[in-house]
Amino acid sequence: MKFQSTILLGFSIATVGTIVMLGAATPAVARDIKAGPIWNNEDAKVKCPVAAAAVGGIWNGQWRTTVWGKESVCSVDTKPSSEASARDIKAGPIWDNEDAKVKCPIAAAAVGGIWNGEWRTTVRGKESVCGVVTKPSSDKVTVDDLAVNGRNVMAVRFAKGEYLALGNGNWKETNVQGKTTFSFKEAGRDDWSVYLLDSSRNVTIQLDLHRKMVIYSDNTQKFDLYPIIGSKSR
Repeated sequence: MKFQSTILLGFSIATVGTIVMLGAATPAVARDIKAGPIWNNEDAKVKCPVAAAAVGGIWNGQWRTTVWGKESVCSVDTKPSSEASARDIKAGPIWDNEDAKVKCPIAAAAVGGIWNGEWRTTVRGKESVCGVVTKPSSDKVTVDDLAVNGRNVMAVRFAKGEYLALGNGNWKETNVQGKTTFSFKEAGRDDWSVYLLDSSRNVTIQLDLHRKMVIYSDNTQKFDLYPIIGSKSR
């Protein structure tokens, strides 16, 4: 049986080699594309097609978790020459703003970018695109970027405003015009996050620098609110 198995393996390798030598059409290349945490196969069926569309590929049905509870990757078949748009990233059909909050961060992560909060439908019922901010390849990460964490962060920027520490545990959220929209008290910190409380609305905001996401929660719900596009420790 051992000898027979070796023959079959050799035949399989020879067959693949023949296909390549005959110059068949350029095969798809399988790539692992980040899609945030994936909890099970049903969750993968939602998230992986979105991540695949973002890079112009097709999900091949495979996925795996790389960091438990934080990051998973989808195996996506793409052509070697395919390039994703640096700005509008395909994400399949998006039905409303709540659906965009699920799909756009996944599409952005797939191309190494951050969702800027914008999306639009290009083909009704079939295709939508998410606005994604990406750094040019020539950009370098500064020492300050590397040093910012949950213990020392003092400012967090998102596409439509920012969160600013005012001192004595006070924070404010501002819009793009710099106008204060909400006020918070700092409730705690850990290595990667700051937790802010707005007692007037019973709302908690988590500034998650590991996932680069502003997370909203109240008595009834918790969801990703804005992607973080910048942060400062002073």
